[in-house]
Amino acid sequence: MAEPESNRIDDWTIQTYLGELVNQAEAAELAVADFNAALAGGARGVARAFASVQALLGAAALISKLLWPQPPSRNANGDSLTSDEETQRAFTIARARRLRELTAIKGLPILESRKVRNGLEHFDERLDKFFLSGQSIVADRNIGPKDRLVIIGDAPAMHLRLIDNERLTASVLGDEVSLQGLMNATQLVGMKASAAIEVLRRSY
Repeated sequence: MAEPESNRIDDWTIQTYLGELVNQAEAAELAVADFNAALAGGARGVARAFASVQALLGAAALISKLLWPQPPSRNANGDSLTSDEETQRAFTIARARRLRELTAIKGLPILESRKVRNGLEHFDERLDKFFLSGQSIVADRNIGPKDRLVIIGDAPAMHLRLIDNERLTASVLGDEVSLQGLMNATQLVGMKASAAIEVLRRSY
């Protein structure tokens, strides 16, 4: 079935999205460099380490949104989308499909997953839910294996943010992700997006 005219993405337009994939891959690379420098800085590098991880997770989340968006099928009030909203939703889905085709990316679970992305984007809501459930003990910005961290009190603590520097993982509100895996995935996307841009430019 042919793509509806309103959903077709021309080569010039799609290059903007491909360029953004490259930009976010570069941002992720810079975040990893800052993270490595922070870990080498000892105790004074704790804040920098978590800022770097947040930057890496943010870049990965933007890549995820570009390649695997989830545009709403209803508006904020729960009503059916207007004609313009439906057009935008269809465009978003078509744009993401074209990006995946041009980059030959069929699936990168670590980027496609919404877990850590949601942990960042809905941090306040999940923290509200935690406290409303009657729990009160939290731990934040700890670096080290979770099972070796000492928490005072009998109730289990919620780790808001945690870096395991031995396994090279990061957790946001309990959802864990491999930092090396994220770096590998974002690098791959950046390389494929750059290659796709070159192919499109040579076709002019």
